[in-house]
Amino acid sequence: MNSPAFPRWYRPLRILPALVLAYIIIPLAFTFSPDALTQELPGFLLGATDWGTGNIYTFGKLVLWLGLVLGALANGRFGPPAGLDARGVFRWRLAANRWHIAFAPALLLPSIPVMLEKLATGTATLANYTWVDSLDMWLLTGAFLLGVLVVLAILSPGQTQPLPSRMRKTLSLLVAIGWGFIPYALGRP
Repeated sequence: MNSPAFPRWYRPLRILPALVLAYIIIPLAFTFSPDALTQELPGFLLGATDWGTGNIYTFGKLVLWLGLVLGALANGRFGPPAGLDARGVFRWRLAANRWHIAFAPALLLPSIPVMLEKLATGTATLANYTWVDSLDMWLLTGAFLLGVLVVLAILSPGQTQPLPSRMRKTLSLLVAIGWGFIPYALGRP
């Protein structure tokens, strides 16, 4: 498959390190007290039940949201090789975005030992805030991956049907923006 001409800012070696830095640095620079989490932030950004992980969840969602919006913009700027049907275009877009799609689950790898320890000790219940925090992050990642699939699905048929480019870009961007306003969490602060 031919590689797409992503804009320079969306190429994996540029955008992914920037998102990782944002994911690490922003929560360290902007910590919220429990009161700020529950009273100052909008409900769709809340998901964790304690102060420390709440920051990570909130900024994790912001980073994933930013990545989804930028992905919708970047994918709307280029088209696949000629002669592909809608299914072929979708597969082509999945292959072109494989590093971007793998980014979200990779951010959660550090939570696996915590979750395994909770399962081994029998404390993996919804009453355990660390377990709920981990589940919230995995739920957020699953919702992100679903959002990516929806955005790519919107863009793919538009390449094979006479759907104007501006309409494809606008619709995929609206879906990406709308994704961020939906709460994806089991726990609430």
